Amino acid sequence: MMNTQLITTEFCSQLANKELGKALTKITKAIATGNKASWQVAEGFTAIVSNELFKDDFDTEKKFASEMGISKGYLSQCKNAVLFADLHGIDKTVFTVGKCYKLSTLTEEEYKEFSDWCADNNINIATLSDKSLIDLLKSWKDGEQEELEEVEADVEVEELVEDEVENEDEVENESTEVVHIVYEGKAYLIPANVLAKYEVA
Repeated sequence: MMNTQLITTEFCSQLANKELGKALTKITKAIATGNKASWQVAEGFTAIVSNELFKDDFDTEKKFASEMGISKGYLSQCKNAVLFADLHGIDKTVFTVGKCYKLSTLTEEEYKEFSDWCADNNINIATLSDKSLIDLLKSWKDGEQEELEEVEADVEVEELVEDEVENEDEVENESTEVVHIVYEGKAYLIPANVLAKYEVA
């Protein structure tokens, strides 16, 4: 993550672009508050990159990223995630930055098809862990979605979350691991906690 020790009041006051200083100060404060501020951090970097606030002081996006202690790729991920979330009206209290970045790799048509397929299969994208979403997207892109079948022992991801979460503030941190297995030539998606009840490797 960003080198927050670098972003001091003195450092920001010496920047040619004062808007960049303000944006970096907000990002630093957001980082200090913890994981729930990840969207604030991503939005801050997106504003800096989209408006090229770094140019007066660092010339290129790569130099800016290097000075901040992050990669240019991380800046791109932040930007893509924020733009995707804003374009589709994503609820940022439910979806993580990482999840939106993974979904942003789909074309508009693919995202619609993927969303519809998930809805048809009772899969709540918002409650999947980032890793489970990556696995699910891979299976979907590989064309295995047509082979996936509902498992009777499966419990809807949304219901699992509702049972475990005591209040809305905790929903953001809740996720359900989904395991992708192949049995007798057919692919299945099963929540890890359900799979753990059975002796399945």
